[in-house]
Amino acid sequence: MHLEVTIRPDGAIAAVTIVESSSYSALDDAALEAVRSLRPMPFPTGVPPRRLYVRVPVIFTLP
Repeated sequence: MHLEVTIRPDGAIAAVTIVESSSYSALDDAALEAVRSLRPMPFPTGVPPRRLYVRVPVIFTLP
């Protein structure tokens, strides 16, 4: 599965969307919740803050 994450200039998550589903709604929901719950992370020193769009692969390993 892949998510697209929009990060605001202050480092907070602005939006999360599913680009490619895992085909299991429970796993999709868990991935969305995990990313949405991330706390803001400031940009490193020397890097100008700006809106970022990041594609994130999510891999679940089930026992």
